[in-house]
Amino acid sequence: MCNVTFVSSNFRPTDGRVTVVAYAQGEETFADLDGDNLYTLGEAYEDLGQVFIDKNENGTLDAGEFIAGSAANGSWDGNTYVRSSHVFVLSSNSRTPRLFDVDGAGNCSSTPLASFDLTLTAGGTCTAQKTFCLRDGNTAADALGGNPVPVGTSLTVTTKAKDAGITVSNGTVGGNTNAPTIHTLTAQLSDCSKGDTPGPIDLTITMPNSGPTYPFTSIGNIK
Repeated sequence: MCNVTFVSSNFRPTDGRVTVVAYAQGEETFADLDGDNLYTLGEAYEDLGQVFIDKNENGTLDAGEFIAGSAANGSWDGNTYVRSSHVFVLSSNSRTPRLFDVDGAGNCSSTPLASFDLTLTAGGTCTAQKTFCLRDGNTAADALGGNPVPVGTSLTVTTKAKDAGITVSNGTVGGNTNAPTIHTLTAQLSDCSKGDTPGPIDLTITMPNSGPTYPFTSIGNIK
């Protein structure tokens, strides 16, 4: 076990992302099929190879990323470097966060969120939804998929549409991801037998620890 304290200060990486790798001498993982706690020829194993900091987060070793160890050699090694890594994201609260569309696979796309309509009809569509992705204001991280907003950021949504309400999922951003967060707006008639008076949808994003508030007015409409 190893405990360390991660401390940040200027100058920070432009993209706000820091990869930390811990490694120590050990042996490659294997499937102990006969239960003897020893590697036996023919048992499946993980050929680890070199330890590296994956700076561009592409999952492969590239020039300039090597730290220690030997290349994968096609055989089980009982004396090698075991390792674990984690990407720390220094999210920005001083720049306006950004809203994007979600693609067909449910991932954050590179298309900015355009104005949209949620149509509700009496006796018909009583509920309508719109899903979007939220990134922080650091555009330098977009090549890696973008950064999430700071942990503890809150989202609130309101509408001036009469006889209709609206909510947003994941209203408080948690700390279990280093990627942009996905949120769903749900509009619903207060009485499904009656219609509503159209009105705009307003979203407010508030940064944690008494940070700034960013209003997004009329991002869409309830009709």
